[in-house]
Amino acid sequence: MSAASADTAVARRVRAICDGHDDRLLVLLGVVPPSLRRDTGAWLRALRADYEDELELLTHVQRVATPDVDDDARAALLRRLGRLRLPTALVVDTSATAYGRWCTRNGATARGWRLLETARGAAPVGGVLVPWRDCLAAPATSRRVLADFGHAWAGIDASVAMLTDALLANDVQVGGIALGDLLAQPGAAPVSPARMTGVLDRLANTVRLRRITAATRRTHSLRSRL
Repeated sequence: MSAASADTAVARRVRAICDGHDDRLLVLLGVVPPSLRRDTGAWLRALRADYEDELELLTHVQRVATPDVDDDARAALLRRLGRLRLPTALVVDTSATAYGRWCTRNGATARGWRLLETARGAAPVGGVLVPWRDCLAAPATSRRVLADFGHAWAGIDASVAMLTDALLANDVQVGGIALGDLLAQPGAAPVSPARMTGVLDRLANTVRLRRITAATRRTHSLRSRL
């Protein structure tokens, strides 16, 4: 498959998830310039393949306000992600939108996400990032909303479990989650592969359980008509 065809396919899948036509979940995995090593890129490609039936894994480039991360470093990282064929979303400022103005009034940071890959002739795909606790406190009802866990890797398993429990109970509706930098911040330990796969396993199991529930409901509905 050519690069253009692959980009179009990714954009269509992500749009289908956002529009509710694909029951999988989006997972944005943060990468901060210039932290992506070749072996990390290979690992991320393997994760995409391993979880593709339940999850659409994308990298996302964080806007880190530090002197050592400038536009050139970010551009170099985006080129590297392109060479590695890793679909990528950008974190964008949404302060000028109605949602962004609401966030600002309530003391929150307005952030959104936008997929770099696009289908020919189609508008870019994107949505908003909402702190995961806010998704539960005022239940989100859009698949374009991604629950943002930021850099809160400490206790991430319990936090994600709270969200997936709400998804299974239909108490919240989001399109997926966003996770912070995989290699952590300066001075912090990198995120272990086991911790990452533990989070992804829980999300994938949630998608499977929702499919089973939906299939069971359809079966009961058919029986009731007989």
